[in-house]
Amino acid sequence: MTFMEKKEARENNLIKKGYTKAIFNDLFFEYCEKPEEMKSLIEERAISLFFKVDNVISNKWKDGLKSLKIDIQIDVMNEGIGFDFFESHVNTEKYEKRYKYPAEWQKVIDNIAYNVFADMSNYAYQPKDFDDFCSEYGYNNDSIKDKELFEEYIEHSELLHLSFRDSDFELFPR
Repeated sequence: MTFMEKKEARENNLIKKGYTKAIFNDLFFEYCEKPEEMKSLIEERAISLFFKVDNVISNKWKDGLKSLKIDIQIDVMNEGIGFDFFESHVNTEKYEKRYKYPAEWQKVIDNIAYNVFADMSNYAYQPKDFDDFCSEYGYNNDSIKDKELFEEYIEHSELLHLSFRDSDFELFPR
């Protein structure tokens, strides 16, 4: 099978499983420092993003707030990585007001590519030291909960660095 045939087969498989292919729209490129280079990166590395709305859950890091959990699958040169993405509580509240069922939200998440890639650019540059992390983001270095959050950030950052180079992250929207 050729590279493109493998890519098409993987994409068709994800669609059969209920995923939607995200569109790299104008908003996505508007917030890229070098939009033409980002377009080239997407094309050259055959980057695609698929998402599936999971459910609304309580935010375990911010008491009383809810977040929309979205399953993300990203392909880079036919190598897939997957992770959970949590939409902001502001957007989650907006979706809850407009749509009765989370499954309906799948249709309206226009800017998911921007949201995910901007978030990934933040993960790429996380402080590697817990005290620096707490200082940078206002967390408590005596908190077990904040330590767990830091460990999740580090794990996610390492996952992203398996598929993307530092120079790639510099092109992502911010």
